[in-house]
Amino acid sequence: QPSKDFAERVIHYPALAESIDRSIDPCKDFYSFVCNGWIKSHPIPENQFQYTQTELSKEKIIKEVKDILVTLPPYTAREDNLMRIFYQKCQPLIRNTEEVMSSRKKKKKGQGHFILEETEFNTDSITVTVGELRQTLGTIDWVRYATAFLPSHLRYSVAKRPVRITKLATIQRLQEVLLSMDDQTLSDYLDWKVIFHFGDFVGEGFQRLMEEFTKQVYGVTGIDRIDDCVSLTMNTFYDIAGRRYLERYFNFDSVFLVKELVEDVRAAFLEMLSKNEWMDANTKKRARRKANAIRDFIGYDNGIFNDTLRKIRYKHLSYTAANSYYDISMAIHQWMMESAFLKLDKVNSRGTFDTSVMEVNAFYDGNKNQIGASYDEFGNKNDWWDEATYKNFERKKQCFDHQYGSISVNDLNVQIDGRRTEGENIADNGGMRAAIRAALRLSERTSERFTIAGLEDFSQMHYFFMNYAFIWCGSARRATLLNKLANDVHAPDMYRVNVVLSNQPEFAKTFPYKPRDVHEYSKWPFHFGTEV
Repeated sequence: QPSKDFAERVIHYPALAESIDRSIDPCKDFYSFVCNGWIKSHPIPENQFQYTQTELSKEKIIKEVKDILVTLPPYTAREDNLMRIFYQKCQPLIRNTEEVMSSRKKKKKGQGHFILEETEFNTDSITVTVGELRQTLGTIDWVRYATAFLPSHLRYSVAKRPVRITKLATIQRLQEVLLSMDDQTLSDYLDWKVIFHFGDFVGEGFQRLMEEFTKQVYGVTGIDRIDDCVSLTMNTFYDIAGRRYLERYFNFDSVFLVKELVEDVRAAFLEMLSKNEWMDANTKKRARRKANAIRDFIGYDNGIFNDTLRKIRYKHLSYTAANSYYDISMAIHQWMMESAFLKLDKVNSRGTFDTSVMEVNAFYDGNKNQIGASYDEFGNKNDWWDEATYKNFERKKQCFDHQYGSISVNDLNVQIDGRRTEGENIADNGGMRAAIRAALRLSERTSERFTIAGLEDFSQMHYFFMNYAFIWCGSARRATLLNKLANDVHAPDMYRVNVVLSNQPEFAKTFPYKPRDVHEYSKWPFHFGTEV
């Protein structure tokens, strides 16, 4: 119980309190202990692949953005009008099929799209010129390929342009596949890529086939087209929709609270780093420098309120209500590609914050050189780990591969791929270690204590671990889960809770267990997470 020196208040958090299943031993299955109530009261909607806390938050945001779109004043800025027209054209998409296909027939058959999708985690990379690529990967005429999609004003000295291949092994395997594939098979593959890409623009009969395909593969029926249109609109016009969202719904004070939390996590990480034993002194010094240089992007960029910047951004995007949805989509696609290419010859800005305000996530963008042993504190390609540190890391991470790779997912008899999920597993475990230390730092400097109504018999640290598990509460259809196990770089949510917490000494202290009750996942020796 808190001492008399502490101020105490009661927090009403019925969603968490009503979710706790006290019939479950938290030391055997903490995820079910916390999540059973939530899962029972939130069945998966028939039009969704899965239903999680994240999906619930996204639903709320989509509803709010939909309200913004339908109540947008008729006389607004040109950029707002572009957003409104796009949304209005998207809604009656199926009814406008003939109009869409008529527009489609006017277009040439080969439009530039990225065909290959990454499905394997690779870290190999090389930097060469476009011309030199022919020597490494000779199946494709890379100069001709690059010239075809580059805007005309960038088609100079194409052969001499440097290019970084970050998934060399994947591209090499692609070359092997192309050499072994007959022309008809390759043509069929490309045809299906085009069909799936342009599926939204074809007839109602095809839409029914796509829905049947989705039902068979993912177990989902009745996709909500209106919600799809809202999502497309807010992702395409993320800054315009984001500004409207901020003005109507956002709690600006939350930015300062999250900023304080981030600084606590940074301080906790630096503390962990000082106790790290698998890095040499110089690498540790570089890591400390990089940790201090990390820029945090919270909530929104102030530039979102700058009308001049908005006008500049959308200056070259033009269409009217007279255009078809297909024509509008192609105009937007072309505009996005050209906008991206404008950055090709410019220095990368570390302060760019172009993530949507409505994004329900916390992440880094690997394409912006913001993290990892291959990039320094300025985002430049620079392998700053020494060889001994790298070997120590490679040796220690095998524990994760074995621990997660030995788990057979409940009721599916399919094991988690420990190698493919390795990066996210390390992030989950290391992040939890930092979060625990950050929580303890916060507890030490505040005199306020609280209890949650209905959970008065638990402590502050109990609440900490409960809330962590609660954010992962959710369920997925069998077909969806099988698909994720085959392709996702994340372990299933249950194991992102149970395995991560079984590796934390603080969890064992908070929820004491008898030796025979210990999580099955803890039987492997594990020290990596406690050291960073």
